[in-house]
Amino acid sequence: GVVGPDQFIELLEQNGTIVEVGAWVLDQACRQARIWSDQGRSINVSVNVSGRQLEGGTLVEQVQDALERHGVAPTSLTIEITESTLMRDTTVARDQLQALKGIGVKIAIDDFGTGHSSLGYLRQLPVDSIKIDRSFITGMSDSREGKALIHTLVQLGKALNLETVAEGIEERAQLTRLQAEQCDSGQGFLFARPLAPEAIERFFESRDSAPVR
Repeated sequence: GVVGPDQFIELLEQNGTIVEVGAWVLDQACRQARIWSDQGRSINVSVNVSGRQLEGGTLVEQVQDALERHGVAPTSLTIEITESTLMRDTTVARDQLQALKGIGVKIAIDDFGTGHSSLGYLRQLPVDSIKIDRSFITGMSDSREGKALIHTLVQLGKALNLETVAEGIEERAQLTRLQAEQCDSGQGFLFARPLAPEAIERFFESRDSAPVR
């Protein structure tokens, strides 16, 4: 049956197979992006990569190979790396991200706000967007301090000229608040649960046929 990433990713990290699995995921994402492109849908895809992939020295080559193999434009792919991973070895991370940017792919910092990075270091990274960790989105509804934190993180993104993405939006009130803060975009169960490619296609078809509101 279906095994969730919270159950298997840690094991893959421990035994090193995350590098091989990560390369397969990257290839499949580019393959699917090409299928959608051939169907007339311009859909960008994002792929999470682990610290082991980043530090292995082959990530840039794998990304380039996958893009070329499936004929996908580099700008259609976003590589997501957690903030804590970036802080493990800042020199390696910076060099790898600069090489990825040289290809033309986009870079996002995942789980932003949880990795204790310095603002000075963030300015040195060739990053396109920050994804505000879901814990901040959940906490936003609980207190004035939670709302203040969201405001600060969104404004930080704007100050650094980065797109801000809110993770884990589950309630309409959270969406309304984030829109008021001018957060650029968001993801979460409020919009859709994780879907297989065929279900994603049906999802967009239903949106295409829905009346404009």
